[in-house]
Amino acid sequence: MKKLKLIVALVVTLALVLPAAILAQEAGPAVCAFYGTVTMGGEAAPDGTEVVALIDGKKVASCTTIDSKYGYKDNPLRIWGDYDGKTVTFTVKGTTAGTATWVRGESIKLDLSIAEKPPVAPTPTPTPTPTPTPTPPAKPGAGPAVCGFYGSITLDGKPVPGGTTVVALIEGKEVASCTTVDSKYGYKENPLRIVGEYDGKTVTFKVKGIEAKETATWIRGENVKLDLTVVSVPPAPPTPPPTPTPAKPTKEQVEKGINKWAKGLMSDEDLLKLIASWAKS
Repeated sequence: MKKLKLIVALVVTLALVLPAAILAQEAGPAVCAFYGTVTMGGEAAPDGTEVVALIDGKKVASCTTIDSKYGYKDNPLRIWGDYDGKTVTFTVKGTTAGTATWVRGESIKLDLSIAEKPPVAPTPTPTPTPTPTPTPPAKPGAGPAVCGFYGSITLDGKPVPGGTTVVALIEGKEVASCTTVDSKYGYKENPLRIVGEYDGKTVTFKVKGIEAKETATWIRGENVKLDLTVVSVPPAPPTPPPTPTPAKPTKEQVEKGINKWAKGLMSDEDLLKLIASWAKS
């Protein structure tokens, strides 16, 4: 008897549960999807335009456009919940773009549009290509703080032997030196470079301790050619011409002198000199 009652209860329960389960299966899952195109002012909406779905004024789903479309595989718009028969309002840029009814388990195509035109992308202002500033040519005196000198050297009119010391001085102080090679100084093998800040200063040179005739001005960044001339023995002063010996007066000149003296045309002193000079002869 007890078994019979248990079987009857089980049959009644199954009769109540199974139809509900079958109905629920037929009604689909608690979701409704929407998809379609989006236009703004009759033009395709730009990519990334947000589409918002609202039910009873509350946001329930959203997505963004791709190729002016929404709700497709790459940007689905699905509304989950129990909203059977509810109106779904869609907005684009905050403006209502369309409405539809939420239906469980359905995927509904709904094209959306608003009157507002899509924003015009501003034309980028081309960045001007900067004009390269030409590098001005180097000016004399604008180089490194060094000045080089080079040239040949003669001593008493002859080329100096190799190994002769050349000293450069500024204001009496030695600032550089080198030795000669093949009677030359300041070349690659024996450079003479004066390093420092001597703009406009006069450079003097000594060879074997004797000051050269030539001098030069220190110029920043320059390499100055200067041949040096040195004289070891100063030339002897020229011999003055001999003082001519006055010619001795003749007897006739003495007589004429006496006549002039007698007439007052010659002084006593001049007459005595004339007579003395004649007497020596």
